[in-house]
Amino acid sequence: MRARNPSVAPFADGEIGAPVRPAGPARAAAPRAAAPLLWITLWSRLHSVKTIQVVMDDKTLRVADREARSAGLNRSALIRRAVAFYSAKRAEAELEARHRAGYQRKPVAPGEFDAWDSVQAWPEK
Repeated sequence: MRARNPSVAPFADGEIGAPVRPAGPARAAAPRAAAPLLWITLWSRLHSVKTIQVVMDDKTLRVADREARSAGLNRSALIRRAVAFYSAKRAEAELEARHRAGYQRKPVAPGEFDAWDSVQAWPEK
């Protein structure tokens, strides 16, 4: 895990954001014009962030913009979260399929779990 750099501020979704401008005398010495471009270049190279082009129809783009706005995210963060969510759901579906296949190969035998009937408690309705 990388150590957090105190010269950068986190965005709302936990990503590291723009450089924090120093206070006091150091602020006057801080470069202004080249800082954003330099920061973007360094951030991209250090974190292997790739700029991609995503093609969407108008309706999907409007939905994406609306969802990003309501979540307080930009489009990129929304797409990253959507990919992570999709990947987690696929991994969960794969585990469920393996679980189901295991029970199909070796079904539960009658009486296999009867010993637990006497100790389990069902909630009252």
